[in-house]
Amino acid sequence: MQRLEPDEIPSRPLSRPLLLAAAATGLLAFLLYLRTLAPTLPTGDSGDLITAAWVLGVPHPPGYPLQTVLGHLFTLIPIGDPAYRVNLMSAVADALAIAGLVVLVFGLVGRREGDRADRRTALFSAIVAGLFLATSGAFWRYSLVAEVFALNNLFAVSLLLVLLRWRREPERWRFLAAFFLLAGLAATNQQTIVLLAPGLAILLAAGLRELARRSRDRSGLFGPYTRPVRHITRAVPLLLVGLLPYLYLPIAAAANPPVNWGDSETPGAFIDVVTRSAYGTFRLTAEETGGSPIEHVWLFGGYLVRAFTPLGIGLAVVGSWSLLRRHRPDGLAIVTAFLVSGPLFVAFANISLETPIAHSVLERFYILPAIPFAIAIGAGAYDALAWLSRMVPPDIRRVAIAGGACLLIAAPMGWGLANYAAIDQSSERIATGFAHDILDSLESDALLLVRGDEKYSSLAYAQFVEDLRPDVIVLDVELLKGPWFVRDIRRRYPGVEIPFAAYDDGATTSLANLVRANLGDRPIYYAGTMKEADWTAGFDESRLGLVRRLRPQGAAPDPNAALRDNPAVVTSLDFPERDYPATTWERLIAAQYGQAAFDVAFALHGEGSADDDKLAEDMYRAAIRLAPELTQALKNLGLLLRDRGADRAEIIALWERFLEISPNDPQAAAIRAAIDELR
Repeated sequence: MQRLEPDEIPSRPLSRPLLLAAAATGLLAFLLYLRTLAPTLPTGDSGDLITAAWVLGVPHPPGYPLQTVLGHLFTLIPIGDPAYRVNLMSAVADALAIAGLVVLVFGLVGRREGDRADRRTALFSAIVAGLFLATSGAFWRYSLVAEVFALNNLFAVSLLLVLLRWRREPERWRFLAAFFLLAGLAATNQQTIVLLAPGLAILLAAGLRELARRSRDRSGLFGPYTRPVRHITRAVPLLLVGLLPYLYLPIAAAANPPVNWGDSETPGAFIDVVTRSAYGTFRLTAEETGGSPIEHVWLFGGYLVRAFTPLGIGLAVVGSWSLLRRHRPDGLAIVTAFLVSGPLFVAFANISLETPIAHSVLERFYILPAIPFAIAIGAGAYDALAWLSRMVPPDIRRVAIAGGACLLIAAPMGWGLANYAAIDQSSERIATGFAHDILDSLESDALLLVRGDEKYSSLAYAQFVEDLRPDVIVLDVELLKGPWFVRDIRRRYPGVEIPFAAYDDGATTSLANLVRANLGDRPIYYAGTMKEADWTAGFDESRLGLVRRLRPQGAAPDPNAALRDNPAVVTSLDFPERDYPATTWERLIAAQYGQAAFDVAFALHGEGSADDDKLAEDMYRAAIRLAPELTQALKNLGLLLRDRGADRAEIIALWERFLEISPNDPQAAAIRAAIDELR
């Protein structure tokens, strides 16, 4: 198969069949996303982004001004709650990206002078590419929640589409202008779009070289490159125009919205937010790297197999080889974009995978390389169908191509059906219930210390969007490390005393001092585990389900008394009804419900009442289901069942599972002896 010369490269017009195919594929994707869309607040960063969009604030760095402004426009749509409306924005953006990908692949494969059969083959191949991408794991999953990745996908497809079109017709300056404008806008949404730069640079260089080749006036200062230089100098300023949404950050910060990360009013603070200095400008997370680059590349490869099926992998390999041979600059650009944004990036980022949630964080960055990968799938599908058309007699060629296309389309459609239940978010309300359960358990004018995105973003949405419990002051201890946050809290809540300019996890400042400074004025609670050790040692604490209340020492010596007196503070919680993978934010929330269930079970265990023991048994079982890593629940449930004379086989199974997970527990020997005795 020979390489096409520049004047042979197809430049297919936007014909009616192409537009219909693109629209139909995008609409099919949108209907899938709409059916599985999260109905309210999702977990993770979504609460922060939705709340910032609602109040026109500034979300976490780099501030995401374009996402925030567009998200605010979507909140004006009078359907569902505000979270649903911003979730809808992701579904719309990714559906448009799928439609754009169909147009892109159709224009990339085939020949300019191809016959009708060739056009059908190119069209079917483009649809196959769109459906493979639409139903791929992370792409589909992040089409259902308010996040920045869907808009990033739309920009990625648009940048490739306009630059490929300009490369074929480099005299048409408006495509080059559109590219630079889109590049600037894309940078104000998700900065990882820069990972496409090497691939885009290849297309840009090829287009400029072709423009120079076609230039008739070679008398200028730069000879044949005079016209390319003139086009570039006219187009580059539009990149700066595209960056103008960043001006939203200081404007929004000046209004002191309730979500105002970094307080970017000053030039220094503005630069810190845009460059993500709090996280490390060139790191994915604030945590240090600690993984293995080889392991990361291996995990990425495993994701591609799961997301695109082995058939998709095979098509992508064939398509990449075909593009490199037949459309060398285009193929080189697509392959480079994939390699840089995919395996090279995850190897460079090299985030620690010690916690399961790190896998979920990393998976979000598998979405961008999936776009050039899907393009390669489309090219591979074209080659497969073209081979099929050559292998069959002319009189059945049309039927053969349609049948082959249906078989190729069946793979992503089948994958979608097989994984529908696992990805479907249409009944997911755990984040909303979690925030409500926490706030409902607090007294008036309480001060609540939390740590963890799953808590702070959910609570921010409940307070600032749903207007639930505005009397409660929520302090995220990670944000307290930023002087801007301390200043903001002092400004908004002058009655709260913060005895430091910035918190440092107990190195020189302590949460205990913050508690002492405010304990006499308001009830103080905390939720979650803090990094600072022993900071509650000087206080009594009462366990109250998802939160714990701090009191002066001696005021509440029994931490379980409140649960024994009123177990309904836990049993009335909105416990999750389904199980979640360990790599999800939902699992983090479920585990906190599991801990609450364990606390009330432990408080009631052995109190003498049959009703108390039955409730303790139910709560231990809930703890085991929601927090499997909470091994003490396995041990204690076995003890409770033994004391009640329950089935020996179940008791042995519980304790064997406990010993399997915690073989070095201080009571392991006693449990082994008890198992032998039961046998």
